[in-house]
Amino acid sequence: HLPAMGGLTVGASFADSGAVGSTDTTAFGFNYKMDAGGTAVTLGGASATTEATTTDKDMQNLGVKIVSGNLTFIASQSSEEAADEDISNTGAAISYKMANGMVLVAHTMKSEDDLDIGEEYTKSGVELQYVVAAGLTAVINVDDYEYTAATTPDATGTATSDSGTVSKLTLKASF
Repeated sequence: HLPAMGGLTVGASFADSGAVGSTDTTAFGFNYKMDAGGTAVTLGGASATTEATTTDKDMQNLGVKIVSGNLTFIASQSSEEAADEDISNTGAAISYKMANGMVLVAHTMKSEDDLDIGEEYTKSGVELQYVVAAGLTAVINVDDYEYTAATTPDATGTATSDSGTVSKLTLKASF
């Protein structure tokens, strides 16, 4: 890691498998934080490559977080290329802290594999967080999802399309 310089932090790593012809991984990442007129902005990203004797695995991630008062917005994009995989993901979420202590969140994401023709997963939903008492928080989630199976699946076999709604209540306690 390099020391933070004006809000920028950068890091790199290399993992040597030790054996000739085995997989070695190289990764780079950065995080940049700045204040834009009272709004906190954070940008982050990472890239990693695993060298293999047959097929390399490449991954990239990029995200942004913007916090202005009680409002937070996050967006991200990632991709992975490997044997039988060419996956891209995008997502976004927004949250608002209300005066009564509740937090309302809305989120959405989409993932697709370009090598498996037609394969796609989408999910969106809402969440409500409420502090019941000191150390006890109730979280209610409602998520809608849809998975579309590939019309031409890869070598791992076939999958079944699915869609639905998942609702849950979680009680979180901290001591």
